[in-house]
Amino acid sequence: MSTETPDNSDQTAEQKAILRGHMKEIRSEAAARDPDAAERLAARFPIKLFERYGPVVAGYIAMGDELDPAPLLERLKAAGAAHRLAARRTRSRAHLSRP
Repeated sequence: MSTETPDNSDQTAEQKAILRGHMKEIRSEAAARDPDAAERLAARFPIKLFERYGPVVAGYIAMGDELDPAPLLERLKAAGAAHRLAARRTRSRAHLSRP
């Protein structure tokens, strides 16, 4: 049960929209500055984390200027990981994760 009043809810939604806009701008600038960041990050990822917390890893499909996790997911797959993508629902159907 939410304790927010309608005014608080509207204010929170507005603040979230502003934050999303700022983050999109930061991602765009970072992508322009370093287009190979995803590959470099994948190469630097400490495989010990996978060894400790694997074997299932979750990822997403990058949209826009989001950092693409595909290089890291491929590296983890080579180390034995089972991939899962997040599920989402639309009004017409569910989109399920697949290995």
